[in-house]
Amino acid sequence: MYKKTIFLIVFSISTLLAGLKVPVSDLVFKDRLWFYKESNVPFTGVAFAISKESGTIIQQANYIDGLAWGKYYEWWPNGSKKVDGTYRFGLMYGRWKFFYENGKILCAGSYMNGKGHRSTQFIDTIPDEGISGLWTYWDRNGRKVEEGYYNKNGTEKGNWSFWDRDGKKRLGKKIDYDTFKNVGAFKHLDGVFLVTGPIDGLNMVYTQAHGAIRAGRLDGPWTYWDNNGLISAKRYYDKGVPWGQYTTYHSLGHKLTDGTVKGFDDYGNLIKDGKWLFWDDDGILKEEVHYKDGIREGLTTYFSMTGNESAKIIYKRGRPWSGEWTTWY
Repeated sequence: MYKKTIFLIVFSISTLLAGLKVPVSDLVFKDRLWFYKESNVPFTGVAFAISKESGTIIQQANYIDGLAWGKYYEWWPNGSKKVDGTYRFGLMYGRWKFFYENGKILCAGSYMNGKGHRSTQFIDTIPDEGISGLWTYWDRNGRKVEEGYYNKNGTEKGNWSFWDRDGKKRLGKKIDYDTFKNVGAFKHLDGVFLVTGPIDGLNMVYTQAHGAIRAGRLDGPWTYWDNNGLISAKRYYDKGVPWGQYTTYHSLGHKLTDGTVKGFDDYGNLIKDGKWLFWDDDGILKEEVHYKDGIREGLTTYFSMTGNESAKIIYKRGRPWSGEWTTWY
């Protein structure tokens, strides 16, 4: 009779806890399991968190026998979805989705025994432990930016796809920006690559460069983007040396400089060659300059703020020729 009473009491408590929906702050983590307050029975039920700003639910997780198990949700204080995922045995499992505060999807992909997710005010990081399979990333406006596969060890696998702001798709293997900046670190690489910048919470920096590396040296056309995904430069390389097209862009999208180069001089400066064009920060053409082996040679034309020719002068060996300036008023 005594054993039956104990069993009924334990069974009743377990049944009661199974139906609990409690604040996540009431859960206690010990011995790798979650418990409700002072209970000695691993928690089974639903735990939630309330926003101090809006008073709405911003987190909800299911638990079975002290482990996160089943659907997991987070919401921004404005009510839009923030995280949508699943746990098994307390680990991230299956497809997870992360969202911007404006409701647009940030990224989506799968986990296999994933760890590291923390409910924070902002999405500070996307957990990388246990990440696997196909992952897709979007910007705040809903534009698809990157897509590719991860190996089981969480490293990028094969070719990834990158879409620039004009919708042009580029393919390449992934390398990080630190590796790209260290010439000695990629001397063994060969192929076409996408250079990835850092990921800083929602301020995500995706592909920052795309081009070929042959025998450990940049080769052929390379395109560069800034942290906002705007094109910043186009360059052409010949066995690691800038040679050919060399164009830079303003953050607003217009060109700043455009011309050709022939490597570096003894001081590490680019050797400009042929016709070069220079624009100001407002996109207005300022100068048209002709170079030969890095030195001004020939006609230089200056332009007014209205875009009209304002002056011309001939250069020889980098110095104005003895001829007079031709100026328009």
